[in-house]
Amino acid sequence: MAFLWVPTAAFSASLLVVYPEAPEPYREAFAQMMEGLARTTQQPLRSKTLTAKTTPEAFRDWLMDAGPDETVVLLGYQALSLYGRDPPPVRRVIVGGVSVLPSQTPLPGISLTLDPMLYLHMLHTLLPNIRRVVVYCNAQEQPWIAQVEQAALAARIEVERVIVTDAFDVARQLRMTFQTLDPKTTALWFGRNTLTLNADLLYSYVLEQTWDRGIAAFSETVLLTKYGLLFALYPNYTEVGAEIGALVRQQTHPAGLQFSRASQFAFNRRTARHLGIALRDDVIRQAKPLFPEP
Repeated sequence: MAFLWVPTAAFSASLLVVYPEAPEPYREAFAQMMEGLARTTQQPLRSKTLTAKTTPEAFRDWLMDAGPDETVVLLGYQALSLYGRDPPPVRRVIVGGVSVLPSQTPLPGISLTLDPMLYLHMLHTLLPNIRRVVVYCNAQEQPWIAQVEQAALAARIEVERVIVTDAFDVARQLRMTFQTLDPKTTALWFGRNTLTLNADLLYSYVLEQTWDRGIAAFSETVLLTKYGLLFALYPNYTEVGAEIGALVRQQTHPAGLQFSRASQFAFNRRTARHLGIALRDDVIRQAKPLFPEP
């Protein structure tokens, strides 16, 4: 890891980071967030690792041992869950590394959920004539679609929400969508836990139908872009850490989480050509990864 770490006993730091022990690729994601955090705060990080054996009592002791001027950064769901059981009187707590909505925790921090406006901005960059988006959303994530609708209102784009409960519901709704969608004015946006409800059933169907009908479709899943959807946005974990670090440096923090704006852009140029999109150099340079790979 590239961030500066010092043992607890060696340095009385003003920043304590609690993060989970995790397998790859999640371990690398947390390492990148801590790198961005250290870079932005320009402070050594005093860190504690949560494992399967960490007890709520041990976690609370870590936070209670924090100095009066020390900020505590909680990364990941495990840390957030433990904190919520019995919040200790720590002066400053910031949350990161969790894909929750700003309304779902009172703690300040940066969510791994990207600002919906970023997707709409990219869609407009690629296809400025699109004025309507059909958004597929899992029934458990309806608060997210409300945030999408707010962003679309600001962008003057009409949103049709399609709430799905299981893979067969997705397939049934898609059949109706494909029959009525005008690809010249309307795009498809697949939210988290929609097509993944049954990848074997849904991926090939969506990719075939969107290609044959000339429909622009996007998501937050890089793999779907590799297979043939137009683009995906996903978190740049180092820059998410930098956003958390920017909050640490502020004297006051807003209530609740903020959407992250630290996105990376996956792009399928073969699909773009098929849709008649001019491949601008600035768009190609942004794409990481770019499919098909050179």
